[in-house]
Parts: sequence; C-alpha cells; structure tokens
Amino acid sequence: MARAYWRDYYKGRKGGWILVQCGLSPEDAKKPFIGIANSWSEIVPGHLYLREVARFIRDGIKASGGSSLEFNTIATCDGFGYGYGYGKPDTWKYCLPIRDVTADSVELIAKHVDFDGLVLLSACDKSNPGMQMAAARIDKPSILVPAGLNFRRCPGTGLGTATTGQCMSEALGMALPRTATTYTISPVHEELARRSGAMAVDLVRSNIKPSDILTRKAFENAIRVLLAIGGSANYCMHLPAIAHELGIEIGIEDFERLGEETPYLSHLSPNGPWTLEELDMRGGILGVMKELSPLLNLDVLTVTGKTLGENLKEFDKWAGIQPQRGLSYEDLSKDVLRPLDDPILKTGGLTVLRGSLAPWGSIIRTAGVRKEKYLYTGPARVFDSKLKATEALLNEEYDPDEVIVVRYEGPKGGPGMPELCSEAQMLGTEESATYLVTDGRYSGGGNAGTIVGFVTPEAFDGGPIAIARNEDLIKIDIPNRRLDILLSEEEVRERLKKWRRPEPKFKRGFLARYIHEVAPALKGAYLESPMAANP
Repeated sequence: MARAYWRDYYKGRKGGWILVQCGLSPEDAKKPFIGIANSWSEIVPGHLYLREVARFIRDGIKASGGSSLEFNTIATCDGFGYGYGYGKPDTWKYCLPIRDVTADSVELIAKHVDFDGLVLLSACDKSNPGMQMAAARIDKPSILVPAGLNFRRCPGTGLGTATTGQCMSEALGMALPRTATTYTISPVHEELARRSGAMAVDLVRSNIKPSDILTRKAFENAIRVLLAIGGSANYCMHLPAIAHELGIEIGIEDFERLGEETPYLSHLSPNGPWTLEELDMRGGILGVMKELSPLLNLDVLTVTGKTLGENLKEFDKWAGIQPQRGLSYEDLSKDVLRPLDDPILKTGGLTVLRGSLAPWGSIIRTAGVRKEKYLYTGPARVFDSKLKATEALLNEEYDPDEVIVVRYEGPKGGPGMPELCSEAQMLGTEESATYLVTDGRYSGGGNAGTIVGFVTPEAFDGGPIAIARNEDLIKIDIPNRRLDILLSEEEVRERLKKWRRPEPKFKRGFLARYIHEVAPALKGAYLESPMAANP
C-alpha cells in the first residue's frame, strides 16, 4: 500500500507528499509549480494589501494550468527610521541591510522547495530591490509584481524610493507594463496581477529565465528610464547590486555616460507637480520608454515573452487597459511626459559629481535643484554622525551659508547607510536652502535637491570626507560635475596620514558582520563573500 501511495501520487515531484498536506491535489503536484514570494507584513503600510494581490496572482496561475503556494519574506518601512533623534538613534542602521536579507531568505526558500518558477510581490524601499536581487540570483523563470500606487498609504503617488523601485521592475523588463503605476486595489491592477500569474506559468513552459532578460542592455535601459524620470538616487546603488547577482558589472561610470545622453522628461513629485497616476495616463513607464525609444536597446527580452520593441508596437493595448479615477488621456497636459526633443533638462535628473571630496563619485538629484544652486561654494560645518547633525539642525546651530557635512554614515561607518532626507528638509527647499554633503543616503520621497549623498569612498574607508574640517571650503559645481574640498593636494595627503579609522560601532549581531562584508555604496552595497574575495 505504501509503495503504491508513493508511486501513484508523488512520482516526479520532490516533496510531493508535503505539497498534498499543504492543500494541493496529487494532480496539482504535477503542474508547473509556482512559488509566490510575498513581502506582506502588518508593520508596512504599503504591504497591507499584498495578500489580496497574491490571491489574484494565484487565480492567474490556476487559470493557466499551474499550481502555487505562497511564502513570506521579511519587510520593513523606512518610516521607522524617523525615530532617529527621538531616543531611537539606531533604527535607520537596520534598514538597508534588510534588502540583502530579503534576497537571501527568498533564495533559501526557493532553492529548498525547488519551485519551477516564481512570482515576487513587493511594494517598498527595500523589498523591491531585495526581490529584484533574489530573482536574478535564483535565475528560475520569474516575474516581479509591483504592488502599485496607494492613494491613502505609502508608497503614495509621488516618485519616492518605493515607487522608483516598482518602476525599475518594469524598466528592466521583469514586470508587466503599468503594474508600477496603477492603484493597488483597482480593476486595472487586479487584471495585471492575474496576467502576471498566468505569465509566470508561460515563462516556466518557455524556460525564460531572469538571465535571459537582465542583460547589460536591459540595465542600460533601466538607467536611462531612471534618469528620464528623476527617480530615487538609491537606485544608483540598487541597480549595480542587482546586476552583480548575474555577474554583470554596472558602475557609476555607466550612470555618468548615460546621464549625459539622456534628457529629463517627466517632472514628477517631489521634483515637480505631477504624480505617477498622471504619468500612468500617459502609458506609465512604457510611455516613458516609448519617448526614449531612439535611445533604448529595443531587442531586449521581457517577461511578456516579447522584446521591448514588440511591446512598444502594442503600446495602445497596454496603455488602454482601463483609465483610473475617471481621467482620460486627453485631460492631461503634455508636460506630464515631455517629448525627447523638448525635455525639461537636456541631461538626466540625477547627476554624478566627482572631485577631491568624492574621488569615486557622489549623487545629486538635479531634478530637484534650482538653477541658482548649480554652482555654490561655502565653508564646511562638519558632523561625525547623523544624530549630532540632527541635534544641531533642530536647534538651528548653523549658518545658512555653510555646507553641512555629515560623515561616518556610509555602509560601513553608519553602519547600514542611514538616510539624511529629514536633515536636508530642515535646511529648507527654497532658493537659499543650505547644502548638505554626506556619505550617507537620502530618500527619493523628499525633495532633497540640495543634498549630495553617496560620497565615495566613505569616511570609514578613509575617503577625503574623513579629513574635512570646519571652515574648509566646499565647492559644488553641477555644470562641471565636480564636488571638491578646496585644499592643496599636499594638505590632503598630510591629513590622511594622520587619520585613524574609528572603532566599528557594532561588535556583535548582524550589523557587526555587515560592516566587514558590505561593498562600497556606488558599487552596490551588496554583501561580498569572504570566500569570493579570498579563493
């Protein structure tokens, strides 16, 4: 009896008896088996609806002849980091590392259970790149399903890090058109979720894997879209990390080169007045790629099973799924998405600055910078931590003409590379706003136009930002792509000789390990394997 039980019901599927106990029928166990990696969590406002979205995905999988089981990964909201300055100075340090733990956890489950394919469902700042990294690393037929917009909850309708991440899933070719720019709970998104589930089964049958889609050409396309919409600077870090999972080297040089060739076309909030809902009425990210098409690699494969060029030929099909909230295409000003020959800026909405203060590079969101601030020189006011800077700014203990320098907040020095968007907001957004320069990060959700972040090498690694002193002159020169500390080369060498690396802030727990394994920010801030470094 036992022999027949195993032979008749579970042959051909490892762990099949477990799947039946999980609710699948013996017949289901023989179908294309799709894992739904869901980052749903009650502690993340943007994820509260993801269980419902997963249900529509499962409907699509079933209708296409597949079977599925859902599993969870960790997720958090960056909003918890804003406890900084209110008795919780360490909360920000754990946020970025969650990206890599998300990728690790999905990899472990997907490889252990041995799914035939994956649907990866996410919404927020670290779950989006974590899922993108996981799909690339696992390299089984996969499709990403961004949660879409949420009018009442995060990620909202502006272009923050969360919504930028969702847009990047589309731009990379790993998500169906418009999944990033439609509302989470809407007939449009429900239909896209069903289609995504069905497409996951088709990808398994066609054996189309992320490595077939995520080529260097696809990453170049995504970078151009990022620059054209002035998205979150965090994706200057996340895209190289995703590429690293496939052995593709994407460096800051790629952002520099493509930034000079790619115009800024859509002045989205917080940089400008438009929302992603309004961009969606212009076709969403596929609409942006249509405008950029003369600059894009149109032969790249996508999860539709077709090339980007073929998807663009079917633009009307995707753009006309169903309008949202009673708006129509004709109602919108063409300024929501400008034509390629009449851009807002001739170069990208993010700009790489190099110089004596940032030899390996830094990032400024030029889409949010007023022209009056393109060239600025001011005396430094230096802080060795985010917390010290926050306290001084709250008490207005600085001069408006100073350049606020916040260091030891990089991936290793923070550790975890905290965001300093709130500090930039304290300094103002008007024409007279004070500049802030840091080896930490800044959010996509705030108009952090006068913040230069991701300064690399970071202070903990002995970058020049480590030897800056109060009253040193700092020069920001956007037209010439420069960030300099106005010291002689001899003075810089002498100060670096005297510099000593501070003790790591953590000696135990995950962050202690993170300090020793994390790569530089603009390399991707991924965790480097000690074995890979020392074969």
